[in-house]
Amino acid sequence: MGAIADALAAAAEHHGATVRLNAPVAAILSDRDTVTGVRLQNGEVLSAPQVLSSADPQRTFLTLMHPGSLTADFRHAVETIDMRGSMARIHLLIDELPQYLPFDTPAEGPQHHGHQMLGASRETFEEGWEAQRRGRFPDHFVIEAAIQSVTDPTLAPEGQHTMTLGVQQVPFELDGTSWDDARDVWADKVVEELYTYAPNLRGHILDRAVITPLDIERTYGLTGGNIFQGGMLLDQLFSARPLPSLAHYRTPFAGLYLCGAGTHPGGGVMGANGHNAAKVALADAGKGPDPARRAPHARPSQRAGVLDRFIATPLGRRTSYELARQPALRKVVRRAARRQPR
Repeated sequence: MGAIADALAAAAEHHGATVRLNAPVAAILSDRDTVTGVRLQNGEVLSAPQVLSSADPQRTFLTLMHPGSLTADFRHAVETIDMRGSMARIHLLIDELPQYLPFDTPAEGPQHHGHQMLGASRETFEEGWEAQRRGRFPDHFVIEAAIQSVTDPTLAPEGQHTMTLGVQQVPFELDGTSWDDARDVWADKVVEELYTYAPNLRGHILDRAVITPLDIERTYGLTGGNIFQGGMLLDQLFSARPLPSLAHYRTPFAGLYLCGAGTHPGGGVMGANGHNAAKVALADAGKGPDPARRAPHARPSQRAGVLDRFIATPLGRRTSYELARQPALRKVVRRAARRQPR
């Protein structure tokens, strides 16, 4: 991740951009329905005809924008974006590589490279989803693992390795406790689960650092600890991401654009969101405020059709989920994916 950020910064600076670090934004400034720049937390004001926000939609509008600049309908729409899907991580320092079952050698191999998925069964995913809904920890976890030091040995002392564990779809709000109190309870459960796949690691974890969803929100400004800036659900994808009225990166404020993972095509390290938003911003550059180039302050009835509103209900979510599981739908998707554009 750090290498990607460094490459983007280097490319931007090569083309004349100024990259400023440790300069958190306190507010996005606007005059009526037109943005005028941003104010940093140190009080400095940076005037600009265009502002691109990679913060999640809720943080962009509910925290960085002045409350009086939002209509009641638009505020309500943003508040109802489903932010479930929190992530928690454990960074480990280990003194031997995991010997995943059924591999019979401790030597470094392809099983230690790339993105390792442990326990990724449909049943475990469903158990995690249900536990998230109840604000509890499941009995079993789907664990994403990466051992960075096999690719870059400079990250750890000789004979040791860095290993990151990630668990998605954990609850942000816990039933009867808080993440600050439960961080080690959760981490112990995840590490015990790890031992079922790599028993040799027991006694070989030298240190660990736990990052909870609450830490992710406090440190990185990701609302609800959601690294995708909003649930990757059927009613919040494609032309409905993050809302139908915000589906094309423009916002109700001339010159303000969304470009983060909360926009189409969603979360994941691919750069498509920023690329698409930049295209829209460049197309608008120099044309001045124009209501035709702003997203509407839509009323709820204008934001979505009957089907969209049904999918947004608990019954609609369940129906959509069951529909997506049908084998017949998979055949349709595979057939459509094979078609070449004309």
